[in-house]
Parts: sequence; structure tokens; C-alpha cells
Amino acid sequence: MTHVSSSLFACLALVLAGNALAKDKWEHKVDENGKQVQSLQIQAPSMTEEDQYGYTMPDQYRCDSCKVVAYHLNEALNRRQPKNRRLQEWEYHELFDETCKGAFEGYGVAFVNGQNMLSGPAIKRDNIEPGMGAIQMGGETWAKRLGEICRKFVYEKIGEDEVYEHFRSQGKVSSDLCFSGTRDCKAGTESTKKSKKIEETKE
Repeated sequence: MTHVSSSLFACLALVLAGNALAKDKWEHKVDENGKQVQSLQIQAPSMTEEDQYGYTMPDQYRCDSCKVVAYHLNEALNRRQPKNRRLQEWEYHELFDETCKGAFEGYGVAFVNGQNMLSGPAIKRDNIEPGMGAIQMGGETWAKRLGEICRKFVYEKIGEDEVYEHFRSQGKVSSDLCFSGTRDCKAGTESTKKSKKIEETKE
């Protein structure tokens, strides 16, 4: 457990704050020089060798990884989809390639409420305890792993045409595909019961 003064806290760009963190959960103290300081508890994840050095996504993060992929594919399709026509096959194939190659910067692992969890731009945590924060440990390894999850999602487990048809029929690339299609998520497991979610695209 680490205490970080408010003057240094701004330097920790990868600190994730819970919704309840904001204003009244700082601990007020007086330092050795008699100055008023604020502190906040944050924890860094304990990284396993698999977390740090493995080429594939560790199993415990695969469900969230799939949901992240669905989120970014949906975002990309919403940006590119014309209002008056379908995308050509080559257009959505190109879009999938671009997304899998470059959409996953800023992801890593954070220690949240006693366990390591995938963390990043598309993931909103509802279960960070008040007065707590979490340091995200990231790097290009996580972007590469998510890129590989994305390629398997599109080209092996679902199919390029099927992903696009799903988008057209449902109005979005739903994370339901992670349960019914890729099987990266299993309904009723402990990890899916927790109050965490991938943010849905606003319509």
C-alpha cells in the first residue's frame, strides 16, 4: 500500500480513480515541516511472469479483453459507416485490420479491490472502493495481446462478414458476442457478476 501526497499525485498519469474518489476521500495530514498535505491510498498490481512476459493474453483477462475488442470495433464502424449505404466488403475488412493493429494503446493491469483486472480507456470500474485508487501497469505488450484477441475475434471466431452483419442487424457490435460467439466470457461466472462493464457507445 502506498500513500502519495497531493503535490505528487498529479504526476501519476496512470492512476485510476473510482467514481466516489473525488473530493472528500483525501486524508488530510500535517507533514514534518508543519505543512498541510493530502494523501490518497493507491495500490500497484503484483505482476506475474505471465502478465509481464507472455505473448498471449492471460486467461483471467480474456473476457474483458473480448469486450474491449467489441467496443473498439463498434466505435470504428460507427465512425466509418455511411448513412445511405452499406460498407463495401473491402472497406470493412480494411477497417478491421486498422482497428486490430492500432486501437489498443493505453491498456494494462490495475489492482482493484484485491485482484488484478484489465484496465484502460474503454473499461469503467464501478467497484473501486471510496477513498481508493489503482495504478495501471501497461506497455506495448498489452496492445499487442489485445490486437491478437481482435484478430482472432474477427477472422477466426466470428468472421469478417459476420461481424459486419451483426453490426448492421443489431446497430452495434455487442459484447454479447463474447458469450455466444467467441466463448471468451461465460455467463454466471464470478468475474461477470462483478459490477464492472465496458462502456457502451452513446447513440
